[in-house]
Amino acid sequence: MKRQTVAGDSRLTILGVIRGLVSEAPLLEAALEEIRPEAVGLALSTEEVQGLRDYFVGKDAEPFVPILGSEAAEIRVLSQFGEVRIPHPSFLAAVGWADAHGVPTLPVDPNEEIYAEMFGSTIGYTELVRRTLRERRLLRKPPHVDSAEGFVLFWDHTLNGRGASRRLAEKRDAAAALEVQTLRRRYASLAIIAERERTEGLARALAASPA
Repeated sequence: MKRQTVAGDSRLTILGVIRGLVSEAPLLEAALEEIRPEAVGLALSTEEVQGLRDYFVGKDAEPFVPILGSEAAEIRVLSQFGEVRIPHPSFLAAVGWADAHGVPTLPVDPNEEIYAEMFGSTIGYTELVRRTLRERRLLRKPPHVDSAEGFVLFWDHTLNGRGASRRLAEKRDAAAALEVQTLRRRYASLAIIAERERTEGLARALAASPA
């Protein structure tokens, strides 16, 4: 887990967790216990947060979760570094911690409709083909890495590190930063839970957005 501070705001902390890795959840819970934020922001859409609550939080049985080929490839690599589960154990842990402490959990990413508009206005046909080819290369030959963090950073950089894909990621982070700043006007302290590969981008967007 990576703890990322935001320039100019000591009461705002980003906690970057590795997607799917079970061992990240207790580290996140310990960080939340230390920070004791007044609210927890989740770098997920409204629909994703609602899905976690509807199907996974406090349920005796979990539904079957289908996975994509790219997700299966990620799981195979990440399983070298520990147990992997779907959905994201750390996001479930964040919701559980917040509920136990009477702290609100709030989505900060654009909802599905807005993100679809972002995608459509940013990713043209040529870039879509390039993204597909990059993903297929990763599926055929996943990288050899020595850490889970190194893997997720390499994976993200390969898929989203250039061109229109990079611009799309920056647009999403900028939209999330605006929502976070709105929440900061309501809560004295805030912790944002995000996937590890997004922590630096979110921190840059937050530092650049109006407080």
